[in-house]
Amino acid sequence: MTEIQKIAELIKGKPLVALRKHLETMFKKKDIDFTYEPIPHFRIKSAGKTILICNEKYADVDEIEVVVDNMAVGYE
Repeated sequence: MTEIQKIAELIKGKPLVALRKHLETMFKKKDIDFTYEPIPHFRIKSAGKTILICNEKYADVDEIEVVVDNMAVGYE
Protein backbone atom coordinates (compact mmCIF):
# COMPACT_ATOMS: atom_id res chain seq x y z
CA MET A 1 0.00 0.00 0.00
CA THR A 2 1.45 3.37 -1.02
CA GLU A 3 1.65 6.38 1.26
CA ILE A 4 -1.14 8.10 -0.70
CA GLN A 5 -3.38 5.03 -0.28
CA LYS A 6 -2.68 5.00 3.47
CA ILE A 7 -3.64 8.67 3.71
CA ALA A 8 -6.82 7.97 1.72
CA GLU A 9 -7.85 5.26 4.18
CA LEU A 10 -7.00 7.50 7.13
CA ILE A 11 -9.08 10.49 5.98
CA LYS A 12 -12.09 8.63 4.60
CA GLY A 13 -15.34 10.05 6.01
CA LYS A 14 -13.70 12.97 7.83
CA PRO A 15 -14.01 16.70 7.06
CA LEU A 16 -10.91 18.52 5.80
CA VAL A 17 -10.55 20.85 8.80
CA ALA A 18 -10.63 17.91 11.24
CA LEU A 19 -7.80 15.90 9.66
CA ARG A 20 -4.83 17.16 11.69
CA LYS A 21 -5.12 14.75 14.63
CA HIS A 22 -5.60 11.83 12.24
CA LEU A 23 -2.64 12.86 10.09
CA GLU A 24 -0.48 13.18 13.22
CA THR A 25 -0.83 9.41 13.73
CA MET A 26 1.07 8.94 10.47
CA PHE A 27 3.34 12.02 10.24
CA LYS A 28 5.28 14.23 12.64
CA LYS A 29 3.42 17.33 13.80
CA LYS A 30 6.10 19.63 12.38
CA ASP A 31 5.67 18.11 8.91
CA ILE A 32 1.95 18.95 8.69
CA ASP A 33 0.76 22.44 7.79
CA PHE A 34 -2.81 23.68 7.28
CA THR A 35 -3.55 26.98 5.60
CA TYR A 36 -6.48 28.84 4.06
CA GLU A 37 -4.31 30.59 1.47
CA PRO A 38 -5.02 30.50 -1.42
CA ILE A 39 -7.52 27.72 -0.60
CA PRO A 40 -8.02 25.54 2.50
CA HIS A 41 -5.51 22.71 2.26
CA PHE A 42 -3.01 20.55 4.12
CA ARG A 43 0.64 20.34 3.09
CA ILE A 44 2.56 17.37 4.39
CA LYS A 45 6.32 16.97 3.99
CA SER A 46 7.28 13.33 3.52
CA ALA A 47 10.42 11.73 2.11
CA GLY A 48 11.53 14.87 0.30
CA LYS A 49 8.13 15.40 -1.34
CA THR A 50 5.08 17.48 -0.47
CA ILE A 51 1.65 15.90 -0.31
CA LEU A 52 -1.40 18.14 -0.67
CA ILE A 53 -4.94 17.49 0.54
CA CYS A 54 -7.67 19.89 -0.57
CA ASN A 55 -11.24 20.03 -1.78
CA GLU A 56 -11.52 18.21 -5.10
CA LYS A 57 -13.01 21.22 -6.88
CA TYR A 58 -9.81 23.23 -6.30
CA ALA A 59 -7.37 20.50 -7.35
CA ASP A 60 -5.33 20.38 -10.52
CA VAL A 61 -6.52 17.24 -12.31
CA ASP A 62 -2.94 16.35 -13.31
CA GLU A 63 -1.75 16.31 -9.68
CA ILE A 64 -4.56 14.22 -8.14
CA GLU A 65 -3.44 10.76 -7.10
CA VAL A 66 -6.70 9.78 -5.40
CA VAL A 67 -10.08 11.31 -4.52
CA VAL A 68 -11.58 10.49 -1.12
CA ASP A 69 -15.13 11.69 -0.56
CA ASN A 70 -14.76 15.27 -1.86
CA MET A 71 -11.02 15.63 -1.10
CA ALA A 72 -8.15 15.29 -3.54
CA VAL A 73 -4.83 13.88 -2.39
CA GLY A 74 -1.67 14.13 -4.46
CA TYR A 75 1.94 15.22 -4.72
CA GLU A 76 2.81 18.86 -5.37
